[in-house]
Amino acid sequence: MGVKIPPVPPSTKDEFEIIKAFLSYHPQYKQADTQRLCQIFKAKSDEINTFPRLPIMIGPSLKR
Repeated sequence: MGVKIPPVPPSTKDEFEIIKAFLSYHPQYKQADTQRLCQIFKAKSDEINTFPRLPIMIGPSLKR
C-alpha cells in the first residue's frame, strides 16, 4: 500500500471537538453517519491541527 507510518487515531484538540459536536447530533450513530464524519474531517483538514480520517481511524474515538 505504500504506507510509511500506520494511521493514527484523532489526537488534537480540534479533532476531538469535531467528534464531540458530531456525537451531540448523532448519539446513536450508524455506519453512514461515520462516513459523513470522515467527509467533515476531509473538509476541515488543514494538515496542521486537523487531518483527513478514515472510519477505522475514528471508530475507537467515537466509543470513548
